[in-house]
Amino acid sequence: QVENEDEARKEEAERLAAARAEIPDAAFEMSLADTNLKEYVFNLLTGAEYETVGDLMLAMKADPDKVRNLP
Repeated sequence: QVENEDEARKEEAERLAAARAEIPDAAFEMSLADTNLKEYVFNLLTGAEYETVGDLMLAMKADPDKVRNLP
């Protein structure tokens, strides 16, 4: 079972790395504060510790339901 868990972690890391490679570096340099998001949405995202557009894009690629299900 430990091998299965290690393999699952490795696959998840590879999946995240592949998703990260699709996102331009500039997105990780653009703060959500520099966008035209409504204040409610901005507060929701930053409260969930998304600070940059890249953070949000990566989260949407990795687990879109986690972002969509924010309160």
